[in-house]
Amino acid sequence: MGTRLFVGNLPYEITEEEVRSFFENDGRSVQEVFIPTDRGTGRPRGFAFVTLGSNEEAATAIETLNGKELSGRGVSISEARERAARISEGPPPETWGHENSSQRGGRNKSGGSRRRRRHKRIL
Repeated sequence: MGTRLFVGNLPYEITEEEVRSFFENDGRSVQEVFIPTDRGTGRPRGFAFVTLGSNEEAATAIETLNGKELSGRGVSISEARERAARISEGPPPETWGHENSSQRGGRNKSGGSRRRRRHKRIL
């Protein structure tokens, strides 16, 4: 078991100090508290990552604090998992507009203009 925990179902108004004191109540040593924020709004996203001093502290925190109430909400605590590698859904940005433009019939390509293509379909 790792020392990093995922803490979910947090209220949006939660602060780092509140999360830290929630975990330090029973004498645990909290190394770090990270509360991710939304890129657009800048407000917390409703979860946090807490790094504790040892594996034993992390295990007891999961057992004793999971489901307990923090700021009016029952929090869910579990071991944090590593983030999965992201898979690109398309060509890399440096090829945008170069390789795909020939498939769309862009200017100076064999596809011709949109008006001519439409005219050929009508005739």
